[in-house]
Amino acid sequence: LIVAKTHQSEIALKNAFAKQLCHKRYRALVRGKITLDDRDDYVIVEQPVQGKESKSLIRPVRYVQRQHHDDWYTVVDLWPVTGRNHQLRRHMKFLGHPIVGDKRYGGRTNVAEGEATDSFLQQANNTGENLVDQRLCLWAMEITLPHPATQKEQTFQMEDPSWLGRVIQWLE
Repeated sequence: LIVAKTHQSEIALKNAFAKQLCHKRYRALVRGKITLDDRDDYVIVEQPVQGKESKSLIRPVRYVQRQHHDDWYTVVDLWPVTGRNHQLRRHMKFLGHPIVGDKRYGGRTNVAEGEATDSFLQQANNTGENLVDQRLCLWAMEITLPHPATQKEQTFQMEDPSWLGRVIQWLE
């Protein structure tokens, strides 16, 4: 969340977003194993969103195999180059790797045994607390933008969500 303290700062921030001077990084847990070609650093998705040009960069960060199953999950970092509504969620669905917990673009896919691939979301860990409570596994992790007064580029970031770590530990 970015809040401008003055009207002048609000205008400067809006202009920075309009000129694509602000860069955001998200982290998500997605279904399946996303792999890269040896020569690629990112998966690039340029699927239009609502008829408009859109582009996202996706990089796998970690692979997680569900214990005693063949199910794979990938922790990914995502960079939206354009800023369309639900762009990252739509692009992950387009790739066939929907974000875990995404009720709109993820759906529930049954595996051969008839079990939902993200059924672990409804199960409890050994402390009895629900791991996910049907949360969307997508977090805003970092934003880089020009300071509205000085125009000096600044980066703000948060630590990995502890909740993501608990889900990964439970899966493994």
